[in-house]
Amino acid sequence: MRKAHDIEEERSEAARCTIAPVPCIGGEYRSYRGIAQPFPAHSHEHYVVGLVTQGARRLVWNDQPHLLEPGDLFVCNPGDVHGCQQQGSSLLAFESLTFSADFAEGIRLRGPRTRSADAVALFRAVIDNLNAAGETVEGSETRASGAVPAKTSDRKANVPASPETRRPASMEAVRESALALLNFLAETDSPDADAAGTPAAAGSVLGLTATPILDDPVGRTFRHLAGNLANPSRLHQIAQRETLSDAALIRAYRRRFRITPMQHLASLRIERACKLLADGMEPAAVAAETGFADQAHLTREFKRREGLTPGNYRRQLAAAGECSKGDGTSPARKDGVS
Repeated sequence: MRKAHDIEEERSEAARCTIAPVPCIGGEYRSYRGIAQPFPAHSHEHYVVGLVTQGARRLVWNDQPHLLEPGDLFVCNPGDVHGCQQQGSSLLAFESLTFSADFAEGIRLRGPRTRSADAVALFRAVIDNLNAAGETVEGSETRASGAVPAKTSDRKANVPASPETRRPASMEAVRESALALLNFLAETDSPDADAAGTPAAAGSVLGLTATPILDDPVGRTFRHLAGNLANPSRLHQIAQRETLSDAALIRAYRRRFRITPMQHLASLRIERACKLLADGMEPAAVAAETGFADQAHLTREFKRREGLTPGNYRRQLAAAGECSKGDGTSPARKDGVS
């Protein structure tokens, strides 16, 4: 039996964090309100574009400090390492969209922030089209009870309607407006590096470039971690196999990925956990599959990284009708998004 305080925490948490799958872009819509917690350094397999509407954050992105304030659009490529913490007394509120690497065709986006009015307008256009896509096929004048609210300044903890009740034309509008946003943000001066000089090799582990993972100590370490999430060797054992000291391996790994091996392992585990939860797996089974000591350990780390519990995340996706349809693929996290 769940304890009363656990249930109450999840209820209040659900009011703060809304998640809804957007299959046509291979990603998700998210809305956060009243967030004070810091987010540790991590990376994703997908793109993230988010608009800050309240509060300020000290962002560290690919080892560079930035200040995010209301009106800023945050832009993150797959493989970009980022973490943030609150600045000042105003709690964070923001909404974001994630896009799969396949949907964006591996382009590099200018990051990590922009105040461009055009970029913000394009972002809001995607949200407006999600609103329209939430209307029922029957053409009801009122929005489906699960639709994304139209006003971004007063968004409630709802999710878009299920795919069966979305207008196909509106979903195509979502896709087209998302492509317009990504094309506007695309890096044009160098295909091999972003504005901060992130090497293409940093994204290659996520399938974004043709650059192979080098067969060197760092490449072998990454492949071992990614292939053994549930039971990886200890860092000291890996370093010994590579005839390196622990410190030397960590330094070399950070130079390539801008994150330590253990930080990267934590990111990979959470990414995998998201996919399994989206596929409908129970949190306890997810914890065992991804190398967490138990469900409580998964819950702590998941909430620390994602801002909500694994159970809440799974329930929100299920409520949107986007858990696995029986073919082992979650529409909410297809195309490698996890």
